[in-house]
Amino acid sequence: MVSVLVAGDEKGSLFSAVRSALQGRKGILFSSGTEGLYPRQNARAVISPFGGGTLPLPHRYLLLLGPVPLTTSLPFPPDTVAAFFAEAPIACRQVRDWGITAVPCGISDKNTFTFSSRTSDRAVVSLQRSVPCLFGGIAEPREIPFRITQPCSDFQILAAAAAAVLLECIEEGEGLEISSARE
Repeated sequence: MVSVLVAGDEKGSLFSAVRSALQGRKGILFSSGTEGLYPRQNARAVISPFGGGTLPLPHRYLLLLGPVPLTTSLPFPPDTVAAFFAEAPIACRQVRDWGITAVPCGISDKNTFTFSSRTSDRAVVSLQRSVPCLFGGIAEPREIPFRITQPCSDFQILAAAAAAVLLECIEEGEGLEISSARE
């Protein structure tokens, strides 16, 4: 099982956007705190907010790290993957210092996840290079279309796309929707 820890998000808006985009995906569960991170039947991944407390059971981890610094000295296991906001220098520094796999998300074409296009109600996220997924597959470069019915930040969209691809819960050509997110 994979624990997806949503961090660096003071208002809960990143968790809200990821939940909106991935709600109902097979094997993906959501929890409002660490009490829900214990193994559940048929769960491939549990997604929850993370403020830097203790790490839940020894799973693999996907850290979705927003622009707010995560204040923790926890040692993340070396197979942890972090999708992070590349335009936030502190997030870049934290991921490097933790020595974990980095998956940068941002508006530059140098990032692993970036935009092909973006309007207020639609976006197309581009996976720029092949990436290993958390369950053993390899995601090849592709585009992920989004329908957006609530205002949300660039990173909320990019993080939802990264989580969907890295958790292997979206097929090539399939789209996502963000219908509830707080900025």
